[in-house]
Amino acid sequence: MNSSDVEILICEDFEDISDELLKQTAVLRWGYNESNLALQVNRMRSNPFGYVSFYVFALVNGEVCGFAYFCKDETDASRWYYGDLIVHKDGRREGIATKIITQAIRALKEKNAVKLFTYIDIGNEVSLSFHRKLEFSVCDDQKPINGLLTDGRIVYARAL
Repeated sequence: MNSSDVEILICEDFEDISDELLKQTAVLRWGYNESNLALQVNRMRSNPFGYVSFYVFALVNGEVCGFAYFCKDETDASRWYYGDLIVHKDGRREGIATKIITQAIRALKEKNAVKLFTYIDIGNEVSLSFHRKLEFSVCDDQKPINGLLTDGRIVYARAL
């Protein structure tokens, strides 16, 4: 699996996302648990916290191999956050995460976004290195986006 085989799908209307796509994503994000799968799918579809603006799915032959969500700051529409970037273990270090972020950045520029933030766990050197390659850097702006907690994390951002 490499990035040339990957199709990126950006979804803003959560009702149009198939249950199968959400199931695959839930398994990728949280692991397989039959008893919680329906709950996880409903959680993703209903956007319970109200802050997710769009999902980005990476697909190979219709199967989810990567995912991230993006949200606009409720108090400043120029500030955006992304979280839960995940790539299937068989697709890691193949450019899939980069493709997810770069496609999302194109979409964000069309929305007049100025800055993209993410929170990285302290000590996650793989993530820190990845973000530096994508021109993210440590950010002094510690203002939480939509109440998302930054405790125990490093705030990284990049200008768009």
